[in-house]
Amino acid sequence: MDIARKWSPVHYLSLLIIIIIGVAFRAYQFDLRPLHHDESLHGLYSLYYFQNSASGFYKYNPLLHGPLLYHSLPWSYWLFGVSKFATRIPSVLLGSLLLFLPILFKNRLSKYTILVATMLIAVSPTMVYWSRFIRHDNFIFALLFMLLFAIFKTRGILRYLLIALSIALQFSCKENTYIHLLFFVTFLFYEALIIKLTNQGHASLAKGIITSLKNNKILLACSLILFLLIFSHYYSAGFVYPEGVLDGAYRKSLLYWFEQHQAERIAGPFSYTFLINTFFESWWIPVILTHLIYFYIKQTGKIKLLFLSSIILSLIFHLFLGNPSEYYFIDKILKLKIPLDYYLFFPILFHSLILTTTYLIEERRDLALTGFLFFSSLFTYSYLGEKVPWLALYPFVTGLVFFSFFFDKVFQKPVLLLLLPLLALNIKTLIWTNFTNSHDPKNLLSQVHTSQEFETLMQRLRKSIDSSQPTDYFLVNDSYTWPTTWYMHGSKGYHFYKSKKDMKTYQYILAKPEDNHANMSLRDTHDKTTLPLRLWWLPAYKELSVINSGKYYLNKETWNQKGSTQVSLWTKKKDL
Repeated sequence: MDIARKWSPVHYLSLLIIIIIGVAFRAYQFDLRPLHHDESLHGLYSLYYFQNSASGFYKYNPLLHGPLLYHSLPWSYWLFGVSKFATRIPSVLLGSLLLFLPILFKNRLSKYTILVATMLIAVSPTMVYWSRFIRHDNFIFALLFMLLFAIFKTRGILRYLLIALSIALQFSCKENTYIHLLFFVTFLFYEALIIKLTNQGHASLAKGIITSLKNNKILLACSLILFLLIFSHYYSAGFVYPEGVLDGAYRKSLLYWFEQHQAERIAGPFSYTFLINTFFESWWIPVILTHLIYFYIKQTGKIKLLFLSSIILSLIFHLFLGNPSEYYFIDKILKLKIPLDYYLFFPILFHSLILTTTYLIEERRDLALTGFLFFSSLFTYSYLGEKVPWLALYPFVTGLVFFSFFFDKVFQKPVLLLLLPLLALNIKTLIWTNFTNSHDPKNLLSQVHTSQEFETLMQRLRKSIDSSQPTDYFLVNDSYTWPTTWYMHGSKGYHFYKSKKDMKTYQYILAKPEDNHANMSLRDTHDKTTLPLRLWWLPAYKELSVINSGKYYLNKETWNQKGSTQVSLWTKKKDL
């Protein structure tokens, strides 16, 4: 057995310690950060179902994604009670599961590679952050883990059923499963094409899958039935809302997200995903650059020239066209917004094609597939018009898998020493991102942060409502119902701002600071206090530079002003 793949008790102990460290980072005080707007939506729609499964079930809304999360959180409420702790604990558990991802490749990777990859997951600022935040993506990654487990660790009927279960649950969770399926199908077709053109003697992956399906028709039929039952069960809320099935399959899901990405509701540059991982993961750029150098050193002059042409093309676009946002085709069709985008768009396209083709010709399918999935994920999530930080997780995870395979022969003991400074920087960023500044507006990961002052106020008002049970206690403007409604769930004293006629009867009112009606009608009966509701920092991407990027990468120093949404709290005067 290869010495690099022979595990000793010391190596197993080292792996266990790394996993314990990763779990500790995810579990420590995970319920302290103020509840995010999105978390309040996910938590409350799950609570409705928990309180009344007959009428409070989730009706599919593409904005809120698939029903799996809303069917899963009630179990947490049942076990731990309705709280922020219960809302986030599924993410902590699912996020901790990914610490075992490298172990799935134990027979394909050296122990050193597995230890390094596990450490990078354990101290990843982004993976720790999203493991402490209730989102659908945590479920997607756990289900992808299940899929890989089924492929590498099971056989026969169990493999078929686990694959069907994983895919069905992924489709029941989030619409980007269609994108991931497209990646895999595209690779199957391209691999089959390369094999045919180069007259390679072995069968394609697509042919192997088709042959396996033909030889196991009963298992295939059982798997398809299982898939349809699970998908239909979730989207129909236990078969009581049948129209939800077609809504989730295509009627609402695909068209809505196509329009959202075209509209670019939350806009950003093509390089957004790349920048998020650069700012928060110390290894991201060094490993990518090392990969490119190492890969092209071994290639022929023609292949080197082909990749170089992508850099030249980027340079031509930059020099002759300048700002991409000035051109409709480049801005709206190619989705390029700033000059940096040129130097990612073309090289990613060229390199992904070169790398996948090269490894397929060399019959190195593992590198071809993992490399294709990484660069396809990086390009696609960069191209999509909806720029949100949690989507950067997908190229992060696929990249971690690919680079583990790519550097497997390089990651020996000396390389571990070279990684120590990067790991130290990652731990520093992890602590800043998840503990000391988890809700700081400079923290780009959740984009918009609920202020600690607002959450403290909501908790205080909730205790007051619970102690006195008033009927006209708290009135809230519709634009401030999230995350407010989460804190006030089930209270008869909490009302939405649907009518302004009886505002004076309420003990507390939340309104916009510039609400003239509130300012006029409440000034004699209530005292006004203004506090921040949401905080954020939107980088001025056109001012992006090496110096600005470096300052944020190392010390999280911003280069333009932060923003906030203010809210006014009107409190009834005590002498009234």
